[in-house]
Amino acid sequence: MTKIEKDNWEELWNKELLDAEMVLVGLGEEFDEAVSAQEEDMAEQVLRAKGLDWLIPELQARRSANKEFEENKVTALEQLAGRLGRKNYYVVSLAHDPRIEEISWREGRLVTPPEERMDGQEGTGKIATDEKRTAWEKYEKWLFGSLNRKLVILRLGASKERPSMLQQAFENMAQIHPNVKYYAAEGEDLELAIAWMAEDRG
Repeated sequence: MTKIEKDNWEELWNKELLDAEMVLVGLGEEFDEAVSAQEEDMAEQVLRAKGLDWLIPELQARRSANKEFEENKVTALEQLAGRLGRKNYYVVSLAHDPRIEEISWREGRLVTPPEERMDGQEGTGKIATDEKRTAWEKYEKWLFGSLNRKLVILRLGASKERPSMLQQAFENMAQIHPNVKYYAAEGEDLELAIAWMAEDRG
């Protein structure tokens, strides 16, 4: 696995993504919409009420960083979709932000893991779940077909609740795949990566 850092972003963006026969992108839960300004204000009020004023500067700094990340992430994903162009790729998303679906991905190439539980309603809930399952089966077939191809895996973020759906699955794939380049970023590295991708790369 290659940790995404400033020096190898250029290599990934300008060489590996262009040379790859197939590309697999994973988006972690960090791509969900951030908490609202109202929720952030409430968090600050709770800290004040509990006499934890000393934590407020840290909360405000995090708030500023989150705002910048929110502004950058949609732009960054649009840049990535443009870079991938007509490549043979899939994007697996654990995030539920509807803006991700509005990115100009190739049709049918954005998938989310199918939910195993049902919402108890007949009709549209079942249809949506069946559609997700069918899309996921197509993705799994695509993944199996990648074994003899030059594959680039790009994982942006992770999952605290379902690590097996993204980082573990991608790492296992990288271990068995004979022709893989695996790049990953999470935490502060992800924020830097998003900021880098959001710049106009032409």
